[in-house]
Amino acid sequence: MKVALVVNRVTTDINADLISIVNTTHESANAGTDLIIYPEAAITGLINKDDPIHDLPMGQPIPGNVTDTLTKIVREQKIYSATGILEREGNKRYDSAILLIPDGQIALKYRRINPQCMEDKQPQLSIVKVKNLRK
Repeated sequence: MKVALVVNRVTTDINADLISIVNTTHESANAGTDLIIYPEAAITGLINKDDPIHDLPMGQPIPGNVTDTLTKIVREQKIYSATGILEREGNKRYDSAILLIPDGQIALKYRRINPQCMEDKQPQLSIVKVKNLRK
């Protein structure tokens, strides 16, 4: 299995960050990568001010437009991808990570265990679907 660790430049523009991830995902997949791993908050950035008016809009729903874009790419390229994303669910924000699999599904969603920086003090591990990831 060929793995790529990609550290992208994160800006305050979520759309620009998503375009960057789309481009590097295609580039890595075209180079034969099977699994692409991005860092924490790779799409949304991690500029928290502990101010819900500022911080909450940074979060993205999972699933949502951002994850729909990413799952489409992994399905087209037939690859795996993992990325960190600030998640918004209602009026709560989570520092989450997702694993996307070649059939275009979110196989795993993890919410950060360290509660100091998040509104919800209960750690959560959400397993949407588990598949044998061996080729």
